[in-house]
Amino acid sequence: MTDKSERDRAVTSEFIREIRVRIWAWDPIGLASLGAPEDEYDCLVGPVTGALREGLPADVVASRLRGYVLAHFGSQPEDIESFVDDLIRWYQNLSPNPWAGDIRRR
Repeated sequence: MTDKSERDRAVTSEFIREIRVRIWAWDPIGLASLGAPEDEYDCLVGPVTGALREGLPADVVASRLRGYVLAHFGSQPEDIESFVDDLIRWYQNLSPNPWAGDIRRR
């Protein structure tokens, strides 16, 4: 394996870890505060990562994420617009950015 591919893998792993941490801190339906396992929201990592990579507008990211949370957990997420705005801001300023997409502001 080349040094570049090892670096790319490390950056990607850190990126995914940070997404997990941010989703857990957001705690969309209050499960973290109830003592749920730390992997409880891992089902959201893929959709969030995909939305960031696609460069979707914030309102589309929020709508998709709301749908995933509702479908998976049966509840409406709290403060989704704030979470998405913060997430996009973080992603736009990420360096190195493994998938520097063009995320448009809503």
